[in-house]
Amino acid sequence: MARVFFLLPYKELLAPAEALAKSYSGFSELKIVIAETDQAAEIAKEAEKDGYEIIIARGVQAQIVKRAVSLPVVEFKASAQSVGLAIRALCRRLDAPHPRIGLVALTNTLPYISHYSELFDVELKVYPAREHTELRPLTDAAAADGCAAVIGANTVLTRARELGLPGAFLESGEEGLHLAYETAGRVAYTLEAAKRRRAEMDFMLNNTTGGIMRVGPDGVITNVNQVGARILGREVPELVGVSVDQVFPEISRSSMEESFSKGEDMHAFVAEQKNRTLLINAVLIRTDGVFQCMILTYQEDSAIRQMDSDLRSELYRRGFMASHTFDRFIAVQKETENLVRQARRMAAQESPILLTGTDHACLDILAECIHNDSPFRGNAFITVDCSAYHEDDLDNMLFGNYTTRKDTPQSLAELAENGTLYLKNVEALPLQIQYKLARLTQGQFLHNGANCPLRMKLRLVASAAGSLVGQLNEGTFRSDLYYALHVLKLEIPPLRERRDDIPGWFEQYMSEWEETYHRRFHLTRDARDYAASYDWPGGLFQMSCVCERLVLLSEKRSIGADFLRKQMEQVMPRLLPDTDRIVTYKDPKAVEIAGLLRRYNGSREKVAAALGVSKTTLWRYIKKYGIGPDYSY
Repeated sequence: MARVFFLLPYKELLAPAEALAKSYSGFSELKIVIAETDQAAEIAKEAEKDGYEIIIARGVQAQIVKRAVSLPVVEFKASAQSVGLAIRALCRRLDAPHPRIGLVALTNTLPYISHYSELFDVELKVYPAREHTELRPLTDAAAADGCAAVIGANTVLTRARELGLPGAFLESGEEGLHLAYETAGRVAYTLEAAKRRRAEMDFMLNNTTGGIMRVGPDGVITNVNQVGARILGREVPELVGVSVDQVFPEISRSSMEESFSKGEDMHAFVAEQKNRTLLINAVLIRTDGVFQCMILTYQEDSAIRQMDSDLRSELYRRGFMASHTFDRFIAVQKETENLVRQARRMAAQESPILLTGTDHACLDILAECIHNDSPFRGNAFITVDCSAYHEDDLDNMLFGNYTTRKDTPQSLAELAENGTLYLKNVEALPLQIQYKLARLTQGQFLHNGANCPLRMKLRLVASAAGSLVGQLNEGTFRSDLYYALHVLKLEIPPLRERRDDIPGWFEQYMSEWEETYHRRFHLTRDARDYAASYDWPGGLFQMSCVCERLVLLSEKRSIGADFLRKQMEQVMPRLLPDTDRIVTYKDPKAVEIAGLLRRYNGSREKVAAALGVSKTTLWRYIKKYGIGPDYSY
């Protein structure tokens, strides 16, 4: 809680101020002092030295205190009630109809007094003063305007007596004191929250693994965290107030001035400190359009390398990894066997690989298989869908932010170092990012905002729905990236052209979902045949969804072709040509039986006769197709 210092201009306020203070418990200490106006500045300065955090003051004293100290000053106003009482008192003294009365006061003491002229049957003219030096001239103006009396504080009343005008003192009253205490309470709460945030921030800054230093526009160090001082082998007080070029000779005063004048960051550079190599990054901080300071972050090169290695290992553990391998990639068809054999050979190399095909799930699985069969398999596998993000967001994700360059790798390209960066739908890449990727295929990483590229080793795998030749000819795909990706290229045919592979994939997905939901089922021969004959336009992802639906919704251990068709229609329904009507699967036999039941009002004997089957066989059909009492199914 905050310590509050209350400066009162006259003793009449002391008793009510002390009485009201007892009902406010939000302050750790409240000291109330009566002071003459000419002593206000010195008393406020002493209060600031003594550790008080908030000052409450009124009128002229509040203005003086604001200029004297850096503490928050709560100004308490005159109460609206006191204005009304002063008007009523003057009206009794003047004993004249509808008198003109002047209210002369500093703007920081004026309460809300709208419609007071009508309420008290007077002509109330307000003369607000921004500075206390304006009070006497404004009192003269009130007299010149024909005011019969004035309301104000001591300065105003003294001048009114000199002019022979009646006057009434503008008191603050209990209402003003209440408002001042409440405002001070809110300020105290804000200060307490700020202290907590500052303590948290200090803790974070002093427990980071790198140094953080603040440098003013004049090149002088204004603050540094404890870690930063420790890295430099010095104490914090030894660094504050020192010119930054004395600590880092690599940062000349002229380069600092140029950076501030042009508004350009001084990105990563190397400095030598006592036989140690430090990597330093300098970023300008702007407030309200003005560059206020420069923040330097620095760390030892060896610590960064170790941190990068630990981070990549942590990323691998956290799920930036590939789970599929060639051992579980279904390749029954001869063409698929050849494709897998070729993919294995490509995986052993380090060159970029382009995968094309309409089955996106199959492309994703093959990319993971390639990573897990490559020299990069011990590090992160990071997937980015190029079609899923706005151009600027994708640029920042892949190559970092332009305005901040942290010591620890933040961009996805950096996180994929010595691993695999898999770019899905690479045809959606903007030209600007294509250039950076082309450089990345050559081992050069261009961090956004950096002055020069960094050496980086990673495997780039990209996938596209079709050929990139059209975009190359249109000029929307860079030729250097196109040729880099086409060094190693695999085209994966859709499932309808690999029908021998379908049963294996279907069985694999059924087994995975059965394991997930702890349920076991048997597919009938006709169900297997139907799955193998289906074109699967949605590829392996559609197949996986169908299998999950079968495992979740089947009430029988044996799954037949009819139930399979129904679920497939639900997963991927069709539209009637030239309409927006959805066509769902309905077995022709079920349609016929339901229609006959409606025609003969549920008479199973007549329906069986119409079908040429026994009533027992009809009952089995009804059971099989789930036809209800209302003939729905």
